[in-house]
Amino acid sequence: MSSAATAGAATSPFAWQTFMAMNPPKTTHNDLCVRRHTSGHHFIGKSDRLLRAEDAICARVRPSAPSSPMGGRLRAKVTWCFPTNGTHEDGEPMDEVPDLDNLAKTFLDCLKRCKVIEDDALIVEEHLTKVWSDPCGIFVRIERICGAGGGR
Repeated sequence: MSSAATAGAATSPFAWQTFMAMNPPKTTHNDLCVRRHTSGHHFIGKSDRLLRAEDAICARVRPSAPSSPMGGRLRAKVTWCFPTNGTHEDGEPMDEVPDLDNLAKTFLDCLKRCKVIEDDALIVEEHLTKVWSDPCGIFVRIERICGAGGGR
């Protein structure tokens, strides 16, 4: 993958960060639909749109993922940078849907799926931001919180 797609990836034993140049998906974990199991039973599952959004995120996370998942107590800093489309100022807070908490749930699930973190339950602190920005993309930094039992 080109460096433009995952610019500035950096890892250490205590932190991982990257900027994923992409138009951030607005589809969140709430995008569910009724599915049919091969046995014929119906269940509620992820929509095709949600599965594509998760796949797009994971395609950009994997090239810069750490060699082993981060464990212990973790802090997540995530900024979703949505394209200004000529109608917003660069850096202006984005106060439209989707909601930050829903974006975070989908994104952290992807970080677990891509083995950046052992489990999203280990995230004990979050700093979430969504802004209008050119370039657009997702900036993420995961830090291990050391001390007071923070190691694992």
